[in-house]
Amino acid sequence: MKRSTNMKKLVYGILCFAVALCAASAFAETYRVTDYAVDPEGDGLSWASPMSLPTAISTAVEGDTILLKAGEYDITAQISLAKAITIKGGLAGTDDTTLDPSGKTTLNAFDRTGFSYIFSVSTAVADATNVFENICFTRAYRRGVYKTGQSHIVFRNCRFFRNGVRYLVKSSQDGGGIRLSGGTSSEAYFDGCLFDCNAHTNFFARSSSLAGAGIYSSSMKRVYVDNCDFFSNSVQNVGFSQSNEVGQDGGEGGAAIWAAATPITVRSSRFAANRGPGRDYNSNTWGGTVKLTGNCNGSVFTNCFFYGNKTTHTAGTRTSCGAALSLKMSESANRVEVIGCTFAYNFSDSSTSGAGLTIAKGTAYVRNSIFYGNYVSSSHTAHYGRDLVLTSGDSFADVDYSLVTDEGEYYISATKSANLVLGEHIVYGDPLFGTTLSTAKTAVNGGSYAANVASILAFDLHEGGLGSGYSRAIDGSEPTAPYSSEPSPNGGLRNLGYYGNTAEAATSQLGAPVLGDGDVVISFADDTVPTVTATLGGDDMYNASVKIELAKTSGGAAAES
Repeated sequence: MKRSTNMKKLVYGILCFAVALCAASAFAETYRVTDYAVDPEGDGLSWASPMSLPTAISTAVEGDTILLKAGEYDITAQISLAKAITIKGGLAGTDDTTLDPSGKTTLNAFDRTGFSYIFSVSTAVADATNVFENICFTRAYRRGVYKTGQSHIVFRNCRFFRNGVRYLVKSSQDGGGIRLSGGTSSEAYFDGCLFDCNAHTNFFARSSSLAGAGIYSSSMKRVYVDNCDFFSNSVQNVGFSQSNEVGQDGGEGGAAIWAAATPITVRSSRFAANRGPGRDYNSNTWGGTVKLTGNCNGSVFTNCFFYGNKTTHTAGTRTSCGAALSLKMSESANRVEVIGCTFAYNFSDSSTSGAGLTIAKGTAYVRNSIFYGNYVSSSHTAHYGRDLVLTSGDSFADVDYSLVTDEGEYYISATKSANLVLGEHIVYGDPLFGTTLSTAKTAVNGGSYAANVASILAFDLHEGGLGSGYSRAIDGSEPTAPYSSEPSPNGGLRNLGYYGNTAEAATSQLGAPVLGDGDVVISFADDTVPTVTATLGGDDMYNASVKIELAKTSGGAAAES
């Protein structure tokens, strides 16, 4: 599936990071590295005299920059970093700006069990920032990066690939790609990063306990995730059976992200083909592709895509908090905004959770979004919604200007004590995606309970992509929502979901007026849901009336004024 191409760069709340960087960089040095080990060692001050990576780390001081030539580095020991420096990979090695066409610098630990992380970052200076760019962290035994300390941390155009594969078999795992901590003054920022195949194993791992296969964050000030992809995390590469999936007995969840007591801002990001382990373990509700627990008040998801994710079957008690996005926060007043997102073809093999959005505790404010084709197992308890479910008296939701598969408790449900407000601008029906639900189910469930990841990533989930009929997701957003990035004709309104206000949005089907005998006749395409307005001309004030007749071209005429 192609990412939207004209997403505007956003102004991030963490731009203050740059102030600290500039102050520290007034007399900064730059060191050049061509491999993990270099013989003989140079001084790193030119590409003709490069250093090894460990030497550069030990030599650099706060504010310095380390440049890494592109290629694969064989990491034989954990790298500890306790000072605020910038590490940029992917260089061609000819000068300090030209990138190698192959892309990133890959730091590969080859699943060695003698150390747990590739990088352990413990910078303790508040408002200082560690920066990583164009680096792939792969095959770390436990996780790619472990961040502690009060400093901020930034990742740009990085990849976290296939970390935590062997450790997952042995013990509990929190944060396969990266684990974040550092206190309520510390922030993390990810831009243009890919998290794929973390905790993605060929080994029998049903007894493991998994929390946040991509990102696990604990008690941070805020985590920002922009323009990132989370694909195929927490998946068993071999389908042992439905009763032997990752984390089946150990439980927990957050196949892509688990934010624990950490507000999170996620924008223009995609979550696909991830597998969240689900089980009610010690009376806690687990599961979810993205899971928020504790005080995550103020979290926001804008223009995000959740498709083809699954919460796995479990032994014993099935999970009550599956879903693509699961909320079980510390207070019912903790609020999460979901704006312009699409939840499609996600599966929850559970008893009482929705497959789209589940709220066990907290408040969700939902606008301009699509919930379609999310589905549950045959053992699912009746009257629990597939797209959206509120499971307790501590669950609140305000939903409007959105599309849902259908009306009724099988798609949207709330316990009697929950608080669900459905606005008058919700529409129900098929957005006419290019990939149908029947095709999606085959890919998501796959053979032997293993997902067909390639098929899921190839889903066409553009509104109206089916090529026939008129999608109800077109022009369905709030009148104040921006729409100028949509191609013409755009109806002056934003389309619902991920592709709304992008160059890939479906166009509006405007009626073509025909004048005759004083009347204006406008014909619309089949399945159109038109909005008809009339503006009377002239320079003087006068009273007038407009009669609107609606007629069907088949099945007899129907008219109303």
